[in-house]
Amino acid sequence: MSEFEGGGFEQGEESSGDFDYGESGAFEGGTDLAGGSDAKEWHRSREAVLFAVDCSEAMFDKKDTPVEVSEGPIKTLRNEKRTVFEDVLKTVCEFMKTRIIRGSRDKVGVMLYNIGAKCVLELGDGFNGIHVLKADGQAGELQVPDAERVAAIEKVGDWTLDKIHSEFKECDPKAKLGEVFWLASTLFSRTDIKKTHNCRLLVFTTEDDPVGRHKAAFDFAVQRAQDLQAEADLELFPMQPDGREPFNFDTFWSDVLQVGEEDHPELTAALKLGDLKQRIWSREFKQRTLNSLTFEIAEGVEVAVCMFTEVLPQRPPTAIKICTDDNTELKPKRVITDLSGASVLPESVETYFEYGGEQVKISKQEIAQIKKFDEPGMKLLGFKPKSSIKLDHIVENSKFIYPNENRVKGSRVFFSALLRKMIERDVVAIVRLIPRANATPYFAALVPQRESKKLVKHIEPSGFHLIGLPWAEDIRHLQLGTHHVAVMDSQDATEADQADPHAIIKDHDEWREQVKNAKKMIRGMKIDDFHPQQIPNPMLQRHYQAIESLALGDELPSSMSQEVLPPPLTMMQGSLPEDAIKFRQSVYGDELVPKPAAGKKRPAGGGGGGGAKKPKIDPDSLTKDKMKEMIADDSIQTLTNDNLKAFLRENNLPVSGTKAVLVQRVKDLLK
Repeated sequence: MSEFEGGGFEQGEESSGDFDYGESGAFEGGTDLAGGSDAKEWHRSREAVLFAVDCSEAMFDKKDTPVEVSEGPIKTLRNEKRTVFEDVLKTVCEFMKTRIIRGSRDKVGVMLYNIGAKCVLELGDGFNGIHVLKADGQAGELQVPDAERVAAIEKVGDWTLDKIHSEFKECDPKAKLGEVFWLASTLFSRTDIKKTHNCRLLVFTTEDDPVGRHKAAFDFAVQRAQDLQAEADLELFPMQPDGREPFNFDTFWSDVLQVGEEDHPELTAALKLGDLKQRIWSREFKQRTLNSLTFEIAEGVEVAVCMFTEVLPQRPPTAIKICTDDNTELKPKRVITDLSGASVLPESVETYFEYGGEQVKISKQEIAQIKKFDEPGMKLLGFKPKSSIKLDHIVENSKFIYPNENRVKGSRVFFSALLRKMIERDVVAIVRLIPRANATPYFAALVPQRESKKLVKHIEPSGFHLIGLPWAEDIRHLQLGTHHVAVMDSQDATEADQADPHAIIKDHDEWREQVKNAKKMIRGMKIDDFHPQQIPNPMLQRHYQAIESLALGDELPSSMSQEVLPPPLTMMQGSLPEDAIKFRQSVYGDELVPKPAAGKKRPAGGGGGGGAKKPKIDPDSLTKDKMKEMIADDSIQTLTNDNLKAFLRENNLPVSGTKAVLVQRVKDLLK
């Protein structure tokens, strides 16, 4: 499980600044709007997912599948011979396990077609060649997943083609694809699902032309698919076993899914189990609206925008308290009582403010009016060069701004023009933002972004990043002494020269070299094509593995993976880049030695003629006269670096460099 969630907005092959994402936009899902929304059916917070798995002969062809194998702390990939049918059913089980450990109330079902069975519902004659899997003793084709349903599907995943033929002999195994869509529409149209769930049908097949040249069957399938897509999402997962020709969408599926040529690259055949899981998860995690606001450009000119969270760290869910009797969740409740112990209604509670020795009563409406600065929204204040936004101005996670065409027509066109011009002129927009009612206003910068597809698995869409700017009092101005600052320009050198002409001018070139080496080392740490979603979180993975094991009744996972441990020190030292070594030598010299591990205490009377222990010297006793005496008899070499640095700090001199540099700096001072 990845450490991050969110991000990865999907969009088509559009030029920079083009926001034509379709009628509902590129970002779908739930919302938490400041002033409501005109979007359809936002109240549907649950999902009903039906997997339609083809059981034709090609689905049982074996192919090499990379499988992760753990041998102690080491994980390796090993190819195993698996059928496409087995891969799909294992992915379905993983999907259902995820739903279980999240505690969601989504409903999931599995439909097998091109199988010798007949699916008969409560009403109707039934559908030949189709079978809906159910767990023992459970009713209903679409149910909330549990351990029994997962176990039943895992058992079916081990079936061979001969096993299926011997298990189902009721009718001709060839199913009409139009009846597959018809049955899915019937299941989704039930009262307990239609009004409360967003419905999805995921089709897994190797057949790119399931109806052949039968025009009646083709028209029937297309019509039923259109009826289904009026109330549910239809998604195709083309499977491609080894040795078969590439999946051809033009023969049948392009008419069923109603996609154009520009959409074909997104429908590449899933060759590996990992790719199949990734494609299902990418459809599962839909970007949700954080806020919907108005963007005031000028007086009387407004457009509508949506605000989205991009990438946030995924954390374990918050622990809750439950009742020991029935495991129901305990929720805190606040009750106000009077002196007699009777409950006081909220309408009877009053708020007051002490003024002039009297209690001035303030109603809740007055308090809300005092807190209200203005209506929620963004207001354009002006533009500044992009270089004026520094890295240290980013004090919180940025948001992504996207036009909301459903609320204000023309928002998309305006954003497209604004984005292009801001990119051409290399500027950012400064806005005043009130994210929600009664929230404190603050300034923010809108940074334009051109569409980028450089990363293999991450598409950066065209749009605006909203970066909250800090207040003046949030920026600290540190007062540092001259001996802590590397002198890099002539003005600083002049000011420092007045404090100590000998030390500053002498070490100016040395400091310049140290800063140069530090910059080289930092630039060498850049990783190409990196995205935060690539970082795994072993602690989070173990947390969900434990929940999954408890939910399914399996054994708890073994000890934590060795991925959380740092590499050996010898390995790190051997791989240090040349720039890092130069920086270390320029700042610390050759005297930098890692602290040795604490050894065992030597027994009394033990041998070993170690060197004489140096006596401790009080830094306060190192006066200038004392130092002159030590320079005269050359005993200054016996002082430690800490003694020398303490003396130099006392005289406002720099303390960087090796011991030889420190000794010479003291001698130059006392000449």
